[in-house]
Amino acid sequence: MTHTHKGTCQLCGRIQAVNNKTGEIAKHGYTVDYGFFSGTCRGSGYLPLQQDRAELDSQIKSWEEFTANQLALTVADIKSVPVLKRLMTAEEFVLVPKHQRYFATFAEAAEYYLHNIHARAQGLINHVADMKKMADKVFGADLYSVQEEVKEVREFQSYADAYAFFLELKNKGIKPSIRRLSPYSNVQRVFWKEVA
Repeated sequence: MTHTHKGTCQLCGRIQAVNNKTGEIAKHGYTVDYGFFSGTCRGSGYLPLQQDRAELDSQIKSWEEFTANQLALTVADIKSVPVLKRLMTAEEFVLVPKHQRYFATFAEAAEYYLHNIHARAQGLINHVADMKKMADKVFGADLYSVQEEVKEVREFQSYADAYAFFLELKNKGIKPSIRRLSPYSNVQRVFWKEVA
């Protein structure tokens, strides 16, 4: 069934289809590789942010607690650092040959690791601020109505003619594209969409 509205996902903040029957955000954020369906955004199955913000507010609270804990860490709290794609304690660190580690001492590595932890926490704080702003702007607004699009195509025997038509559409504010019919043909097709 074709959806009639779109809304903002509470967790990823992107505009997604709204299920016509349930009114919830449709599954999104997945991939289909090698014939397998893999993963979805955790915001799938919740009401759009336009209608509810409880899940986002809960996630924001978790993010704020996490970042507070991360920013409270000191170098004394760092008991292991990443070396050779795994975490190593100070005792393991000294056993690694010097040419295979980035830092001469465990203390230097711990300082750098702590800096990265704090930088990622600050990035999450900035993300929380952005999500709060978006929620304040979007919550209570109307869902986006999906307008039916009519796809158009016209064939031309030369690229010059196709490009002239392409520019004509572009000057009208339409976003067209030009594609060759096949690698073995000179026929060019111009595609565009017009809102019905």
